[in-house]
Amino acid sequence: MFVSTEVMLRKKIDILEQLLENYYPDILKDLPNIINDLHSVRRFRNKFAHDELILDEEKVKKDGIWLRSVNRKGKVVEEFISSEEANARIKAAQTVKWYVFYLSLEIQNRVQGKDHNQLRFMVDLIKSGAWDKAIDDSQRAKEERVPAKASAEK
Repeated sequence: MFVSTEVMLRKKIDILEQLLENYYPDILKDLPNIINDLHSVRRFRNKFAHDELILDEEKVKKDGIWLRSVNRKGKVVEEFISSEEANARIKAAQTVKWYVFYLSLEIQNRVQGKDHNQLRFMVDLIKSGAWDKAIDDSQRAKEERVPAKASAEK
């Protein structure tokens, strides 16, 4: 049910909020902004999924894109999203992804009767930025090996 489109993302986030408030308040205390962050990711995703990309010559720019939508009052609204803003939002979404990964593992451990907070160190690593840095370093190392490998094969 939760994997299919039967339940909208907004509702899934609301369900998660209720679960955390009622059954895992200590986790919610550790991640007080997780619900707002998830809604922020959802709203930004919806812009790209539902707004119209403006391809007029005068609007096409290297440093971003223009989107067009109709607001709740029926007025056509155009919004510029810079590459810098998009990259920052993507980075924030990646951080939210790691928090959700932590939530999944921590709740799974608790359901299985394992000790609570065995994975609490993950929250500290994510908050400090060390988690993203380790992932970025690993990705960079992979990218550096690929060209070297390709040139060695020639």
